[in-house]
Parts: sequence; C-alpha cells; structure tokens
Amino acid sequence: MRLFFAIDVPEEADEALFEAQRGLRELLACAKVSWAPQEKWHATIAFLGEVPETDLPQIIDAGRRAASRAEEFEVSLSGLGVFGTSARYGAAVWAGLKASGPAFELLAKDLRHSLREHCREREGAAFVPHVTLARVRQASPQQLKTLRTFVRSYTIRPSVPWQCARIILYESTPHTPNAPYRRILDFSL
Repeated sequence: MRLFFAIDVPEEADEALFEAQRGLRELLACAKVSWAPQEKWHATIAFLGEVPETDLPQIIDAGRRAASRAEEFEVSLSGLGVFGTSARYGAAVWAGLKASGPAFELLAKDLRHSLREHCREREGAAFVPHVTLARVRQASPQQLKTLRTFVRSYTIRPSVPWQCARIILYESTPHTPNAPYRRILDFSL
C-alpha cells in the first residue's frame, strides 16, 4: 500500500489554484508537464510511501493519536513555490499554504514523529505545506529559469481562509495517473 496523510483543499480555493495553473500552462507550453487535477488537490502532511498492509493498524493508531492531540487551525493560500529545478530531474510547482498559528506545523511534526519508522520525510526536515499544481518532467534550462522567475514574482489570488478540522489517510496507486486517491480514514482534530 502506498499511503500518505493530508488535508483536503476546499472548493473555495479552486479558482485561485486554477488561475495559477493557467499561468503555468502558458509558461510551460513546450515542456513535458503532468498537471495535478482538481480532484487530487490536497496538502500532504506525511508521506509514507509503500508500506505492508499488515502495518495499517499501527499507522491508523498513530494518526488517531496525533489528531487527538492537535487543535483545529485556519489555512489560506500563500504564493507559489517550486521543488527542484534541474533539466535532468524536473520540478514540482506548488501553491503554498499559510496557517493562522503553529497548530498545522505542530500536527505535522507530531504525526511524522509518530510515524518515523514508516515516514519517508527526513526527521527534522522543514515542513512546507503546499498543494502540488504540476510536475515538470522535462524542460529546457531556459524554461526552468523562466519558471523560477515566474514563481518568485507570481501573486496568487487570496483565497478565503478555511478551517481544517480533520486529517485524512489516503492510499495512492502509483503509475496510474488518473486513478483517484482512496480515502482510508478521516481523523477529527
């Protein structure tokens, strides 16, 4: 099973995310890009990757414990960013999320610590809450330079802040681009 914990992105944020994708589509028209569809928009809190199904009860228990210790928090969109920008390995373009206080970051830290034997995130790595908009698979060095400039200068339309009251454990199907994520369980904060 390929698992991750995330929060959902509400419809209220969709238009700002679509607008950012439109600008990116024009910019990256000649590059090889995989666009994240609306139904897959989420903010990953902890990526576990492939885990044996026998570990699922332990993972659910860790999610339940972390959620029970967390407080609800408010989130809004906050700028664009990019992970990786090499012609060889590509890049991931994302819309950032900003929480109203420390609750989101504390939840991520607690959940990742609870899942440390399963989690693919490096212990102590910075938590960068975001919604992936596109994965650039192949682009010229000039396109990547233009992408970095665009991301730095782009002002995402402010979204209505939304209240995050739960985290979700999802299963993804690798190498099946249009397969929806399977919602395994919700955990109330």
